[in-house]
Amino acid sequence: MALSSVQNCVKVIDDLALHDEDYTTHLHRIHEVLTRCRKFGITLNKDKFVVAAPSVNFCGYNLSGDGISADKQKVSAIKDFPTPVNLTDIRSFMGLVNQLAEFTPDISIAAQPLRPLMSPKRTFVWTPDHDEAFQRVRLALTSPPVLALFDPDPTCCSSDGRFTPPRHWICPPAGPW
Repeated sequence: MALSSVQNCVKVIDDLALHDEDYTTHLHRIHEVLTRCRKFGITLNKDKFVVAAPSVNFCGYNLSGDGISADKQKVSAIKDFPTPVNLTDIRSFMGLVNQLAEFTPDISIAAQPLRPLMSPKRTFVWTPDHDEAFQRVRLALTSPPVLALFDPDPTCCSSDGRFTPPRHWICPPAGPW
């Protein structure tokens, strides 16, 4: 409520990111947010406070002028994740995976054999097929690409429901729409 009307302000749980086109506007926005925080008794973590940085880690992502990439700590957590031995482990692993799944189209299919293990109605039994899927998922996510910033020039979005899972893609501009 205290920050809901602040423009160019993204709040996710207890993380906050401000973005602006220029430095002066950014400083004014920071002043506005700090003033509201003081007024409403909101405390900020000085160790997480970053001003006018060319890139910043936010909610598991690295945001920069080049685009959006996976936070290196999240990628390392997936790479170093031990083989799951119970329901809690597989749910933790899949939570990390799902957060970064948008960086590679291979995750949905690679992780499919692991999904039934997350059901509390099933007995957790790890098989060689699960181990193979676990390794494929880790490999797919250990070097994710940088997602480019959206270019507002005319684009089209297409999907094809004949496939499982459905496939979606952005088409390059092909002329006037």
